[in-house]
Amino acid sequence: MYRYCTIYPSNPDEPLDLRDIPVIFISSLDDVFDKVKAFWSGGVDYICKPFQSEEVLVRVENQLTIQRQKRLLQDEIARHKETEEMLYQSRALVTSVLNSVSDGIAAMQAVRDPITGNIMDFRCLILNPMISRIFDRCREDLIGKLVLRRFLEKFNRQLFDRLINVVETGVTLDEELYYSSEPVGWYHVIAIKLGDGFTITIRDISAKKQRE
Repeated sequence: MYRYCTIYPSNPDEPLDLRDIPVIFISSLDDVFDKVKAFWSGGVDYICKPFQSEEVLVRVENQLTIQRQKRLLQDEIARHKETEEMLYQSRALVTSVLNSVSDGIAAMQAVRDPITGNIMDFRCLILNPMISRIFDRCREDLIGKLVLRRFLEKFNRQLFDRLINVVETGVTLDEELYYSSEPVGWYHVIAIKLGDGFTITIRDISAKKQRE
């Protein structure tokens, strides 16, 4: 036979939540059917009589350890969800800022030859509408693509090598360049090393050049 006990909450005004309380059955019934029934009822362990107190203590401690690990896992999942939410909000904020500024902003990652380790091209990680306008491509066609080398071969081949130098040496590129295609004009270009790549800021200074 099974023996039941009643658990009362420390605060009678609060609802009692028994979902996470492990239940260990102690019974003189040792038939497989009885054990299966106990587990189907929600039990986590089953001890047959007669038993040794040391065995019961070890089984109880095992369940307490499992519960502690479960709580740690739940806390970790909660922190992970909180981090994901913060990351999502940060990305939304960055996107909002990028889309609102008049300067062109982009981040590029180096793509290297697997044998020599030399930089072959740069992959576009993030960009704003101004950069899209310069490339004359929509944002979706540029993200994750290898576009920089092909673009610079038409515009300024030496600039590609100088951008490689930014990544390999960490020396910032700060130049004023004339762009002869649409949108035609003078642009102030600043490229700064970021990881195995760089961030680039492009500002239209055509009006300034005309005044000069």
